[in-house]
Amino acid sequence: MEKNHQIELVLNDNLSLQELEITNRYWFIEDGVFKETPSNIGREFGLRSFEISTIARNGSYLNITQYCSGCKLKQELKANSITLAKTYLKPSWTCTTCLKQIEQVEFDRLKEEKMLAQKRRSNKFVQATEEKAWYKFTRTELKLLIQMLQAPSTKHLIEKLIELKEKKYWSILHRANEYGLVDLVKNSKNYIIQHYPLYNLEEHVKPYLEVSQKTPSSTKEEHSRISFRMLKNKNRNSADDPLNKGVIVLENDVVFKAGEPLSYALYARENGDVHLSITPSDKIVKYKNLTRT
Repeated sequence: MEKNHQIELVLNDNLSLQELEITNRYWFIEDGVFKETPSNIGREFGLRSFEISTIARNGSYLNITQYCSGCKLKQELKANSITLAKTYLKPSWTCTTCLKQIEQVEFDRLKEEKMLAQKRRSNKFVQATEEKAWYKFTRTELKLLIQMLQAPSTKHLIEKLIELKEKKYWSILHRANEYGLVDLVKNSKNYIIQHYPLYNLEEHVKPYLEVSQKTPSSTKEEHSRISFRMLKNKNRNSADDPLNKGVIVLENDVVFKAGEPLSYALYARENGDVHLSITPSDKIVKYKNLTRT
């Protein structure tokens, strides 16, 4: 194989015969491999490894002519240690100018990736807020979620969850990520490395948590209709699994009278979701202009 580099040993003029022998043996290289080690040389002269290296480095250096693997330009390189020489002699050696360009490209890539992640996170939180995604959780689950998100860092959060050994906490956290109450950042091994809660989450869920648990003495006429979004079942693996499933929490009691004709309708939504509406037939006109989400 044709070599793309040249090596020249440059020696000081005032070396003793012993220093000259040590230096030549220290820098002796064949087929890109240094044949002797400082420890082996030192044993013959009664010297320690670092003393051999010091003698060689103080009295000489390698002048290496190498071609950059990036720009392919010839470079004159000075190596005053075997470690540095090995770096310069690699076929993949890259010059400083090309390294800076590579670093800049990587910096720009990471910057763009961060901007896209922030935009995706922002859209995720906006959708969760518009859909009031916290209603997909029970009040107990929300309280546990808020308690978890008070951890001072992601590391503390994960360590605490591992310590608790409770699957329900992990389930709540991952559902919160799915519905947009928190954004979990994962690495290539699918481990959580950072988390970002929905801004002002506690204020958003406060009205829901404070809703009275008492059953109202009467149900107003305007609450004789049920209407909600049915989420696509992302874990559907067979025809026996439901197309859509989820959990809803009603803000008010809904009453349908026995023998009363009911009208139902399904409306397609994005991502495979559907909207279900069930209304007493004589109330259809009243509700027909209400927005479906």
